[in-house]
Amino acid sequence: MSVDDQDLIRGERVVYTTHLHWIVLVAPFTFASVLLLAGVLFIARPEFLRDRLDDLTAAAAMLFPTAIHESVVLGFALVLVGMVVAVAGLWQRASTELTVTTRRVTVRTGLALRRTLEILLPQVESVEIDQTLWGGAMGFGTVVVRGTGGTPEPIAMVADPFRFRREVQGQIELAHPPSAHVSTEPWDTADSRARVPW
Repeated sequence: MSVDDQDLIRGERVVYTTHLHWIVLVAPFTFASVLLLAGVLFIARPEFLRDRLDDLTAAAAMLFPTAIHESVVLGFALVLVGMVVAVAGLWQRASTELTVTTRRVTVRTGLALRRTLEILLPQVESVEIDQTLWGGAMGFGTVVVRGTGGTPEPIAMVADPFRFRREVQGQIELAHPPSAHVSTEPWDTADSRARVPW
């Protein structure tokens, strides 16, 4: 889903790309691990847990009378659900990408249903960062890119948000370097000072 050559216009190159922080994987991976462990226990049926597993299987039979209640089948179902949860977590992290090129800022979300927001560098008004104490310690935060005439949308848990902002600001300065200040006031020049009667 990254910005590739066909998305770039002539003379444009990718300067920086970031995704969501790995912290977004903690919750789904923890839940997936619990489901996988439970599934393996139901499949292996170790002797010290056999009575309790039979009780759980009987309870499942009372709650879902039309389903198959073999502990092995239930174990495989838990393993499958755990794998789906883990893949969903990876999918979520991979589906969000913030890219800075020499001409624009691109925010892409989603894989199956892709949504892309592009703001040309001259139209970027500000890059705001909201970061909690925990986010500062771990290196993630919420990024809001404000563009001229657009509606800003926060992107939560972005990895290294301050570097992202630095890259955007750096490209804006390269595209539009600050011009030297030229005063138009008549008393700032030597000739005009010579003409002033006092």
